[in-house]
Amino acid sequence: MDLTSYPRTPRLVNRFKLGSDPEFIFISKAGEYMYAENCGLTTMSAFGCDMAGRQAELRAYPSRFALEVVASMVDTLRWMSWAHGAYIGEFTWTAAAYNGKDGCGGHIHFGRRRWDRNLDVSILDDTTQVLLKAKVLDPLSFRNRQAKTHYGRLGDMRLQSHGFEYRTLPTAMSNPWLTYFVLVINKLTVYRAERIPHYSVLPTTDWFMSLLKKYEDVDDDAAIALKAIKLFGLPVDIASDFKDRWGVPIRPPFSRDLNKIFFPSIIKPGDATCLELFELFTQGIPLPKRMPTPTWEPLNLPEGFYKIGVQGHTLGHLPDVGMNLISKGLKIYVNVDESFKIQGHLGLPFREIKKALLAKVARVLVYPNTSHDLFISVPKAFKDSLTQCRFLHQVLSDTSLFPVCKAKNFNSTDWSRWDNSVTVYPKSKLGKVVAKVTGKKVPELVSPIEVAVKKVIAKKPLRRRPDIYNLNIDEGGF
Repeated sequence: MDLTSYPRTPRLVNRFKLGSDPEFIFISKAGEYMYAENCGLTTMSAFGCDMAGRQAELRAYPSRFALEVVASMVDTLRWMSWAHGAYIGEFTWTAAAYNGKDGCGGHIHFGRRRWDRNLDVSILDDTTQVLLKAKVLDPLSFRNRQAKTHYGRLGDMRLQSHGFEYRTLPTAMSNPWLTYFVLVINKLTVYRAERIPHYSVLPTTDWFMSLLKKYEDVDDDAAIALKAIKLFGLPVDIASDFKDRWGVPIRPPFSRDLNKIFFPSIIKPGDATCLELFELFTQGIPLPKRMPTPTWEPLNLPEGFYKIGVQGHTLGHLPDVGMNLISKGLKIYVNVDESFKIQGHLGLPFREIKKALLAKVARVLVYPNTSHDLFISVPKAFKDSLTQCRFLHQVLSDTSLFPVCKAKNFNSTDWSRWDNSVTVYPKSKLGKVVAKVTGKKVPELVSPIEVAVKKVIAKKPLRRRPDIYNLNIDEGGF
């Protein structure tokens, strides 16, 4: 069946989702390797740097439809240019598997939790070698990445909560057609669940077309890729500047404070971008250089709202703690220290916070003070546990404990309980006025025992309870 229009509800043979986090680098006009972290990129949003801080990295939106995954990369690159283009726009954005210092990976995530994962990985190894043999991926750059870094080995796989991440592949960011082709071919070979006799296969254009034709009537990724291969031939992996090929506009400088702009950890692609990619792959129409429309809320943080701050480039899973979280009324920072401790505003319910944390944290130190900021420190070993970091993320995003919410719940969150407690420091009171009675005063009846008690109190006043805000409360305080 000939696919003539963009499929709003695509036919897909795979039930599992695909994802990707490809890396690339910046090269200055003078030919210098510009580290991504020095360009203002972090590990907290859909575009940023990898944990080493040198390579730039995208975190694509996962989907069963490979075209949506690539569309997410298009929009993510466009937003990265919008946020940082005044500085990085003059650089060359290049996607070589090895640049003389670092390798750039093109990891693919598979939402498959199956008993035969080893077969999946073997099939992906075969597919990688077929793509290299066909020179769809640059074999020289791939071998250099294998020889001069710790990456690119066959069988390199990491388990994830959603399934697994295949890490052998080099980056395939040279152009959208290459990225899409690599995703679709890997999707179909894993779905087919058969080893490829790659040593006997001659991976010509006809070989790939034969694979795509088997699925074109049941899978729209295969149908779109088949039209593209007829239009362009096999994709070519080249190391030149790829901005234009991805439809990335370079914006002029602007004065907006990026600390007040929220970007999610993954960016869902807009419908217009999916349609643009479809027209590129089926009609050869280049991607336009334009800015997308936000597919998340909020983009601009209202006054008094903040992104959660996490210690930059700490190896491990610490960025997961603050991912996609927004606070109201106070800034929150998470870093690594010698112990698990919380320092900040006493208006927070520290008893309840500590009780929640002790479910998975052995010892919590609490140091309340009148700071408008909140500091959470975790032990060095804590950051290496994805389970613990995600647990802290869940506790921190509990709006009954902290003035924090997940970004997706921003517009539906009731902030009324925090309207005063995070900005005002009231003195403690033992009670509150419930009602005020007016009228003629009625004479008070007093028993003889009450008279005797009042006489004792008058001679020796009771000691006043100390103001709890002056107490130095730590581990023993609760």
